[in-house]
Amino acid sequence: MRRRIFLGTCGVYLAGGLNGQTRREVDESFCLLCALASVVVPDKDPMAWEKGPARDKLLEAWRGTGEKERERISSFLDFLNNEARKAAGGVNFGSLEIHTRTSLLRDILDKSPDLAGDFPRMRSLIVFSFYGSSVGYLRTGYIPTTQFKGYREFFQKPEGRE
Repeated sequence: MRRRIFLGTCGVYLAGGLNGQTRREVDESFCLLCALASVVVPDKDPMAWEKGPARDKLLEAWRGTGEKERERISSFLDFLNNEARKAAGGVNFGSLEIHTRTSLLRDILDKSPDLAGDFPRMRSLIVFSFYGSSVGYLRTGYIPTTQFKGYREFFQKPEGRE
């Protein structure tokens, strides 16, 4: 069963995409989502959304979303990119400075209540991806625990008894 799922996943990736989109379209949408993520959850490390565990977690969540929801997110991201091109003279959303991205996003969400309704799902996807990764753990100070870390092994005899 695992092998079948693995082969199916490889086939979808090699065939080019999700939901009838080409691989390039999927990659562009995900790059725009990472650029949006750097606005929603800015980090002191600028590479947090370009490489690393937060990006990997977001990619996993992106691939795990349903077909309709992915279409809604992609249409929002396309609209956001088109608005950035209009406002910045042909420059993509991901190429803008972080403060320009933030102000553009605020303007778009203030103007359109329909788009503002789609934004909370994307925001939760981004926030859960960041704080569910090891980078998010470090930023919050969370230390994952294991049962025996720092304790004697369960099957080890106590000291002084033999």
